[in-house]
Order: sequence, then C-alpha cells, then structure tokens
Amino acid sequence: MQNNFITPFNELLKRVSDLYKTFAPNEVKNRKNIHLAKQSDEVILACYLFGLLHSCSTLIGIYRLSSSMFGDDFPSETRFYRTINNLKPTIELMNQGLLKDNVSEEEKLGIIDSLPIPLCQPIRNFRAHGASEIADIGYNATKKIWFYGLKFHAIVNPSGLILNFVLSSASFHDAKVCEDCLTDFHLPILIGDAGYVGQALAGRCAEKGTALLATPRSNMSKTGIDYRSVKAIRKSVETVFSSLQGFGIERLTAHQSYQIMTRVQLLILLYNLLEVEAHKIKPMTLKFSLGIKQLAS
Repeated sequence: MQNNFITPFNELLKRVSDLYKTFAPNEVKNRKNIHLAKQSDEVILACYLFGLLHSCSTLIGIYRLSSSMFGDDFPSETRFYRTINNLKPTIELMNQGLLKDNVSEEEKLGIIDSLPIPLCQPIRNFRAHGASEIADIGYNATKKIWFYGLKFHAIVNPSGLILNFVLSSASFHDAKVCEDCLTDFHLPILIGDAGYVGQALAGRCAEKGTALLATPRSNMSKTGIDYRSVKAIRKSVETVFSSLQGFGIERLTAHQSYQIMTRVQLLILLYNLLEVEAHKIKPMTLKFSLGIKQLAS
C-alpha cells in the first residue's frame, strides 16, 4: 500500500472493524467459504469508504483506488461490487450501532429536511429509467428545476449526526415521509421548514409524543411566535446536507434501487464516523474535516 495512504486507511479500517465485529450478524461473519476471500468484509467496506473520502464519484473509481493499494491481493471488480451490495443490511446495523454508542437515549431535539437526488440531467427526465421502481419526476424548489430521481429525507441532531433517513420518490411531499423518519426512535422536539407546516401532521406527531415546530413561509399568516431561534437551529441540517453533497450524494451513478440505497448507507456511515471522530477534538462541531485530521494523526 502506498505510504501516504497507510495511516488514515488503517485508522478508518480500525473503526470499521470494531463496528463490524460488534454489530454484524454471526451468519454474515461466519458465512460459507468466507475464509477463501482475498480480503475480509472489513477491508472491503473500509476501501469503499476510503474511496468516498477521496472524492471517487463512481464505483469503478473506488475499485481502482482500492486495487491500487492492494495490487493482486484484492478481489475482482465484480466480486468487490457483489460483496458491497450483499453487505447492505450489515452496513445499516453498523450505522445503528454507531449511533447507539454516540447518541444519548435522552436526545431531545432533531431537525428534519429533505434533499433532491437527481439520477440524470433534466433534459433526460422523460427518458431515464434508473431505479424506476421508486424514482420519478419531482420539483427542486431551491434550483427551480424539474428532475428525475429520488428524495433524501433525514433527521439530524444539533451536533450533526444523522439519526435516521428515508429515500422516497422525487414527487413525494416532505410531510408524507416525516412520520416514517420517526419510526425507529422518539424525539420530544422536531424542527422542520415550511414543507412540514400543517395541523394534521403536527397532530399525528403529537400522538407519538413529538412536538413538531415548522417554520412558516414569509407569506403565511403570522402566528405570534418568534421563529428566529428555530431558524438558527435549522442551519445545522443545511451544513450536514452541504457535507453530503461534497461526498457526492447528488452524483450517484448506480441505476438499481438497492445499489443506490447501499451507496447512501455507506455515505451516511462515513459521515457519522467522521463526525464522531471530530467530536473527540471539538464536541458538537459540524466540521467533519476535523474527523479526517483525527484519522490522519
């Protein structure tokens, strides 16, 4: 392996191995013929995360970076892809375990928002077929364009960790997915933007013990509530989404829904790992780059 990759890769591998050994099911760790593999599951996962960390935007780019580090002692390209996709449920368990170890059960506050994931250029909206079982055409209000693809919905805590996420069709309204994001845990307070305004949704969240605070648009009727502090808290989710965009969440090149879900799971795992490492240097920081420095030190 090249010397300039050794320290950060080994540190990343150490974190991935700890999560894998703790949270991967025994039937995965002890599956048939696993001892014949050129590299372990932990190394395969660490290589994929390392590729994402180095801005490899395609699967072939990640594979080429990985094989350049290990040479002939690395599985074939198809074996590499197949192993990653088969580990999707394990990756989800690892992410849940990471959050369990680093997020208090008494977490009080979450911020919810959504991010469009286009799967093609707008000119191909009506000809694209990637992930056709769930992808469709939706509207990106920020860029004011129609796009073919998916929507990424996530709940983030104030320290920047992604607590849960859901992938939906691009045309799904944010409010329809809000309750799905709350299925795995309980938050007393949830903050959202104008996409989550509505008495019906607030009532359903209240039945689950969650107070939904949705900031209204400027042209909506005044409620007498000062939302300036709420808007300030919401900025953390915008910072997190900006970081995910840097990791390429808007440039997914996979065409099957399970491949897209696996890649997003790995992106979330990498981001949360870096945030956990960054918090060792500066608690509550949103600068995941501190986590990179921690791995390289």
